[in-house]
Amino acid sequence: ASTSKKKGDIGLGRAIAWYTSKGYTVCLPLTDSQEYDLVVETDLGLKKVQVKTTEHRNKYKKFVVELRTKGGTRGDKVCFFDKSKSDVLFVVTADDEYYCIPCQELDVISNLHLGDKYVEYKVK
Repeated sequence: ASTSKKKGDIGLGRAIAWYTSKGYTVCLPLTDSQEYDLVVETDLGLKKVQVKTTEHRNKYKKFVVELRTKGGTRGDKVCFFDKSKSDVLFVVTADDEYYCIPCQELDVISNLHLGDKYVEYKVK
């Protein structure tokens, strides 16, 4: 996977596979103009899921997730992460670890460092 678009596609595929393996119904939006990537039907209702992938690590060897988006369908504008637009952030790391983080637990809008604070949300 060379481009960030391809890496995003791989992350999306892994998220779909993970949710499906847990018995959830996964719905895909028809377009990419919304700020979430999947809708998952859970026991608690429908959940909007944003999927992110990361290969980047900080100086403490923890993965860093780029939450803001640049360009793409929104032109050259930088869009910061808005936790009110999604219910869950699903992260796939280069070590093939998965995190399923409730968006209300996030207090960052640009970069998320996957340190001890988020270890309880690691699902694989």
